[in-house]
Amino acid sequence: MAVRTGLLTMTAAIVDGHVVGRFTPAFDQCYLTAEAERDRQWVRDHLASFLIEAPMDATGRPDLLSPASVWPAHLKRHSPTGSGVDDTTPIYAVRAVGEAGEVPSIKDMATVLLLAATMEESGVELRDVVSLLRRPAAVFAVEVLVEGFERALPQLVEATAFMPFGPYVGMAADFTFVDEIWRWVEGETKRVFLQIPVARTDRPSRSSMRRQLL
Repeated sequence: MAVRTGLLTMTAAIVDGHVVGRFTPAFDQCYLTAEAERDRQWVRDHLASFLIEAPMDATGRPDLLSPASVWPAHLKRHSPTGSGVDDTTPIYAVRAVGEAGEVPSIKDMATVLLLAATMEESGVELRDVVSLLRRPAAVFAVEVLVEGFERALPQLVEATAFMPFGPYVGMAADFTFVDEIWRWVEGETKRVFLQIPVARTDRPSRSSMRRQLL
C-alpha cells in the first residue's frame, strides 16, 4: 500500500541470484527522531491515509472518483543536505512505515465489533463514553455474552490505542494499595483501570463487589 500510494518507492535488485525489492522513503525523513514508538505514532498521525486501501466500486476495482491522498507540502521530500539524514535513516524510515501499517489482530477487531454492537443495542452514545473517560473515576459496566470477552477487553485497552486519554494499565480491583503500582516500570505515568470480572465462574459476592468498587 505504501508503494502503491507513493509513500515509498521500490526498485528491483539482484542479491545472490535472488530478485529483491528495495524500498526507499518518498517523504522528508528529518521529522523522524530515532525513537521507535514515537516515530511509528508520527507516521500513523501524518501518513495514515497512505496505508489504507482505496475504496472499491461496484465492480471490485479501486474507485477512481474517491479523493486520493495528497502530499502535505511540509512532508514532501527535501534535499538531504543539512537535514541530518545519513545512510541508515532511509532503512529506519521504511521500517517505521511498515510497522505503522501493521494489520490489527483479529482478536482485537472482534472485541471492538462486539463492544460496538453492545453500545448500539444499549443506546449509549460514543460522545457520552468519551465524556465519562475524561473523569478521574468513571465506572463502566459492560455485559457481552461471548466467552473470553472479559479477558479480551482489558487487553484491548492496554495493548492498543483504541481507548482515548491513555496509555492505561489494568489490574484486579481487590489488590492492596501501594504507591508503586501507580507508576509504570519505565517511569511513564499511566492511567490505572481496575477491573471486576463477573463471569459466572468467578462472580464476586455482593459484599466483595461493593468493597472493590469503593
